Amino acid sequence: MRRFDYPIYLDLRDVPVLVVGAGPVAARKVAGLAAAGARVRVVAPSVSPVLDRALVDEVRERPFEPADLNGVRLVVTATGSRDVDASVAAAATAAGLWVNAADQPDDCSFVLDTLTHAPVALIGHSMGGRVASWIAAHQPDRAWALALLDARLGAVPRERAEKWRGARTGDAPPRHYATRAEALAAFRLTPPEADVAADLRAELAAHAIMQRPDGRWMMAFDRAVLALDGTRVEDLVPVVARVRCPTLILRGRDSTVIGAVQSAALREAAPAAIQETVAGGHHFLLAHPEETAARLAQFLRDLR
Repeated sequence: MRRFDYPIYLDLRDVPVLVVGAGPVAARKVAGLAAAGARVRVVAPSVSPVLDRALVDEVRERPFEPADLNGVRLVVTATGSRDVDASVAAAATAAGLWVNAADQPDDCSFVLDTLTHAPVALIGHSMGGRVASWIAAHQPDRAWALALLDARLGAVPRERAEKWRGARTGDAPPRHYATRAEALAAFRLTPPEADVAADLRAELAAHAIMQRPDGRWMMAFDRAVLALDGTRVEDLVPVVARVRCPTLILRGRDSTVIGAVQSAALREAAPAAIQETVAGGHHFLLAHPEETAARLAQFLRDLR
């Protein structure tokens, strides 16, 4: 699994860039590159009408060839074919060029931030589902779909929330570790689930710890995770009733976080939502990542 830990912004004015593909995704890449001043070369067997040829320096209407890499300094491939994009990425990497393959991070040497004012699909797991639900309900023009993955939307008992918040935000002393190895070994999923692969658990642990200025290590934690607005931990199930976009609600069959009471409340609040139970517990998206991704992709494709 690749890691992209170093953010960077490029001056692309007059820089030759190759874009492989000419469909809707590639057209968006071309528009962004052209807006940054890049000189764009497009290679594709056919060119979609959505691609603005006025933004392109050169169009080669044929399949990609390694010679297309000559003279460019950056490569973006977005053909819609995983095999073709992987092949282009491999050729670019072999030529010593930085490459981005759309939706295929393992084939990328860099990834792109995306800023958009257009409506988006909101997907939230666990407490993230509270944020996603709130945005979908209160800013409906910003969301065209909502997916909640074992998202706890019911009220959190205030005593429990205050205990968690105190331990995590500095109101109570956090636990420190002398070494990075000790911090990594102390990492735990909450609730614990044994069916998450060891390598994925290790990757999560590496991102979950931070070093203090005094050299000790501690668990990183978002101070706002337990509250959406101030210190309130109210029941957000009624908020879901205000969501107007298509909604998918997935619950882990063995989840100890989402019980029958909340499931029934969600069915009553959002009768039009698709509600399904899937294999795994609260962290089913970690235990079964490919199956989860496939279900989400199908949900979004069916809406197009």
